[in-house]
Amino acid sequence: GGAVAAYRAVLQSEATDRLDPVLMTGTTVLVDDDLLKRIFPRFEQWVGDRGLDVKFEHIERGGYFEIRGSGKDWLPRYYTMMITDLFQEGVTKCLVGTRGLLGEGWDASRINVLVDLTTVTTSMSINQLRGRSFRLDNLWPEKVANNWDIVCLAEEYEKGFDDYLRFQRKHKQLYGVGDDGAIEKGVGHVHAAFTEAKPEGVSETMNIFNEEMLLRARNRPRTRDLWGIGQPFNAEPKEAVEIKVNLGREDAFPANGIALNEINNHSLVLSIGESVMLSLKELGFVNAHAEIGGGPRDGGWVRAYLKGANEGESALFATAMQEILGPLDNPRYVIPREVKIITENWLSKMLPEVLARYVRSTRDKLAMFHSVPKVLCKNKEDAAVFQRHWNDRVSPGEVMYGHSKSGKQMVSAIKERGLAPRSSINRKNVFL
Repeated sequence: GGAVAAYRAVLQSEATDRLDPVLMTGTTVLVDDDLLKRIFPRFEQWVGDRGLDVKFEHIERGGYFEIRGSGKDWLPRYYTMMITDLFQEGVTKCLVGTRGLLGEGWDASRINVLVDLTTVTTSMSINQLRGRSFRLDNLWPEKVANNWDIVCLAEEYEKGFDDYLRFQRKHKQLYGVGDDGAIEKGVGHVHAAFTEAKPEGVSETMNIFNEEMLLRARNRPRTRDLWGIGQPFNAEPKEAVEIKVNLGREDAFPANGIALNEINNHSLVLSIGESVMLSLKELGFVNAHAEIGGGPRDGGWVRAYLKGANEGESALFATAMQEILGPLDNPRYVIPREVKIITENWLSKMLPEVLARYVRSTRDKLAMFHSVPKVLCKNKEDAAVFQRHWNDRVSPGEVMYGHSKSGKQMVSAIKERGLAPRSSINRKNVFL
C-alpha cells in the first residue's frame, strides 16, 4: 500500500534512514533493521509492564523487519500506544502511518515535523492532521513544528498538475504566517508567488521553491518570532498589497540625497509607500498615527500595508499602491522616478571605501514613470502635496497632467519607451 511504499522510500535515503523509522498501520508494523535489537526488547518490556497478552516475533524483509504479534491484546490500539510512547522517548525518531491511526485522537507532543502525503482537502480532515504536530511540549516550551505538503508535478501527463490544484484547494481556507510576519488565508502564506503562479510556472522553478522552503524550515527561531506568540493581536483584517517590482535598473541608487545603498524591491516599495501614506495623512484621508508596514518575502516579493489604520484607510492605501505601481491606465497625472547611477573613477579607486563613496562619479537617469493615485490628484493642489512627498522620499520630478491631448501623447510615448511599471501586484486581507 501507499504507507509501505513511503516507508521503503524513507529507508532508501541515508538522511532519513538515520532516524530509525517505524511504520504502523491497522494491520502492519515494520521496523528499520538498524533499530530491531534496541526496540524489540522495549516492545516486550512495554506489554509486560501493563500485563498485556502479546507475544512478538520478527520476520526479515530486506532492509527492515515485520513485527508480528499473537495473543488477545495484539490490537492496533495497543501497539499504536506502545510505538508512540517509544517515539516520545526518542527510541525511533520517525513514524510512518495512515491517517486512520495517526489522525484524530493520536497524541505525541514531541513531534516537530509532519509530512502530509494524503490527498485530503476538507477543512476538518486538514485541521486534524495539522493538529498532530501542534501539540505543546512541556519539555520544549519553545517548540516549533514544520508541516510539509508533498505536491507531485508531472507536466508530461494530461492530469499532471491536478495535485498542485489540490494543494491550492487545501490551503484556500487555512491561515498561516507569512515570511514577513503577517497572517493570511490561502496558499500565499506558503510562498508569495503561489498566489498567482500557474502550475506550469511552479513546475519550471520547482528547484528554487524547494530550496527556499528548506532554508526556511531550518530557521525555527525566526518562524517562532514571526508568529509573535504572546504579543498583541488585531483580529480586524487589513488590506495589503504584495508587489514584485520591475526596477528598471538593478545597479542603481535613490536619486534624492546622498545614496549609499542600492535600490531593491523592499526599499523602493516602502519608499513609495511612505510618500503615499504621508500624502494621505496631509490631505486628511488617514489618521495621523498610521504607519507604513510590511517587508520582503521570498522570491523578490514585498508586502505593504498600513499599521494603526482602520479598514477603510487600509483599503484606500492598498488601492493607491496598486495604482502607483501598476500599469499606466489612463492616468490623470504621472510623475517620473529617477535613479542615481554611480561609477568608479581614478580617485575613488585609490581611496578606502569610507571615502571613495563620496567621490565616485554620479549621474541621474530616468528609470520609470508612475501614475499618481487618483485619490491624491483630484485637483492640482492635491497633486502638489503628493509631489512634495515623492520628491522627499523617492525621487526628484514634477507631476504632469495626462488627460490633455499632449498628455495622452506623452503617456503613449512613455509606454512605447518601456518606461511604464510592469509590476506583479496581488491584493489580500491579512491579520497583524
